[in-house]
Amino acid sequence: MKIDAASSALAQARNTQTQAIPQQAQVAAASVQDERPFDLSVHVDAGPDMTQYLNQISDDSRRLNATFDTLATRYAAAKDNALALRPDIGDQDFDFISTDDGLQVVSDSMNRQDREWLQQQLNADPALVSAARDFNALVVERYDTDQDRVDTSGQVYTHTSFHEGLHTSYDYRGLADTVDRSVKFVALMRDAQAEAKTVNAQYADATGYKPQDYAKAADLVQRYLEANITEYGEIAADGSISVSHRTGSIVSDWL
Repeated sequence: MKIDAASSALAQARNTQTQAIPQQAQVAAASVQDERPFDLSVHVDAGPDMTQYLNQISDDSRRLNATFDTLATRYAAAKDNALALRPDIGDQDFDFISTDDGLQVVSDSMNRQDREWLQQQLNADPALVSAARDFNALVVERYDTDQDRVDTSGQVYTHTSFHEGLHTSYDYRGLADTVDRSVKFVALMRDAQAEAKTVNAQYADATGYKPQDYAKAADLVQRYLEANITEYGEIAADGSISVSHRTGSIVSDWL
């Protein structure tokens, strides 16, 4: 995903500001084993105005889900058109990702000619290409902690502010460099459809409930992220914070 120099410089400046942690934490970090499992109880401290931060997170998720719904609708139409021309394509296993040059079909079993042909069909729909690009940009905005949020008073919201007694918090970093190659859209559609099936069955009799096609896509995309994740534990009595680092992904409803 391309980012301009000004954005990169700003992200680096913010990164420097938000990475500051007590010296005790830096010492404790060396003794933490990265192999231990994540505690997925996540807390975000937003300073004096938590409500505004929560509203931003909710808005991000709504925009992600709406964009993904557009992407899925356009993909279904493009796939139908492709299958009308090449029914054999439907028997093959493939996915697609977004790149700076458009959509790229990826497959471990398709031959090169079939991949290139299908890729051409998908890229023929500019709305599909745009939706994929927009979705990944929103993923970065939602999850990359370099994308700091500032309220009207100038308070910067980060994922790494701590108060004694609270539990694990996470930082995602570097998503702009990895999001395009890591988000597999067909796989994410299947995940979201499976989640929607469960949710729709659970709330089928609820008054006013409208069935969802792609429930929780904004959360489930975390399965596909390749990021530098920092996990911060509780503040100990001596003021130190346990810190561990890994590259990979997690799935949490709360970041």
